[in-house]
Amino acid sequence: MRDAITNFEELNLTHFSPSQLLKPLAVWMFQYVALTAEQRSKIKVGYKARYGTAVHFGIQRVVAEGWEMEKAVDTCQTLYDLRETTKTDDEVFKAYREKIAPCIQNGVNELQKNPQEYEIEQSIRLELPDLVLPIIGFVDFISDTEVTDLKTKIGNLHKPKKDGTRTLGNIKLPTEPIERDIQQVAIYQAATHVNPSIIYVSHNDCVRFDKTNCEAFHQSNLDDAVEKMRQRALKRQKLIAYSNDPYVLGGILEADFDHPFYWDDEDNIDLAKEIFKV
Repeated sequence: MRDAITNFEELNLTHFSPSQLLKPLAVWMFQYVALTAEQRSKIKVGYKARYGTAVHFGIQRVVAEGWEMEKAVDTCQTLYDLRETTKTDDEVFKAYREKIAPCIQNGVNELQKNPQEYEIEQSIRLELPDLVLPIIGFVDFISDTEVTDLKTKIGNLHKPKKDGTRTLGNIKLPTEPIERDIQQVAIYQAATHVNPSIIYVSHNDCVRFDKTNCEAFHQSNLDDAVEKMRQRALKRQKLIAYSNDPYVLGGILEADFDHPFYWDDEDNIDLAKEIFKV
């Protein structure tokens, strides 16, 4: 795979990550082949991603660093206020901001049911057969016995009623873990060799999945999930071995520009359509 190694080096790509591998192939190619690292860092996100980042930060600081809840909420609301988004909707902005505090509280309550000495954002590294790059990621929470991935959920703000008011829709948390989330945490388990779990949290509910209540966390199923991620990485590796020219690759990949959020970034959409010949 010498060509893949050379082409990855020319792109300054030194590793895969779980989040990279879970993106659609065309999205990954555009973001990691067509864009520079600096351009990627400036990609704007939607309100849900902005909300999730703020909530993650708050739960981590309370659980792992002992912050008071008031300090965590104030800090997270400030972080939420500062991050740029793809679209501007003052009512959505306000509705989500108001739910940061109860969401943080729900996540903290769940993690404190079984108090542990957690570390946060610890890096993991996993090398898998036939891959020329390692998979590197950062885990939300890890202790001596478990690695936990946190997923935030929030509903959509409904269209205005006749009286002009808008309400935030209820969000039902999953009754079983989402496959892509299993694949992500399976990578963490393979790298750390401790029990994995996934916590889904919203402003009005919280649920945890692990081997005690979900077959997806049995070792054979986790191994299958890691293999699916390895295959995703191999597909990207073969693509880069063929070419690291985004215009060449854009001619053989099809991009779904109707996706609800992957192509929302106004700063890069014209370049994307040019590359994919749309």
